[in-house]
Amino acid sequence: MVYFDKEKRLYMCEVCKLHYTKKEDAEKCQKWCSSHDSCNLSIARRSVEAVSRRSHI
Repeated sequence: MVYFDKEKRLYMCEVCKLHYTKKEDAEKCQKWCSSHDSCNLSIARRSVEAVSRRSHI
């Protein structure tokens, strides 16, 4: 189960701690991280952190 931060209104993968606006993305991330002990770049690129980083470039 993914964590929902009520204050930020974001879902978080409890394994890698990346945040997502969509619960489905956070669930996919957490499932992948738990199964593979790594991050999937196709999923992680949709994280709030990745999107924010790209917008500052």
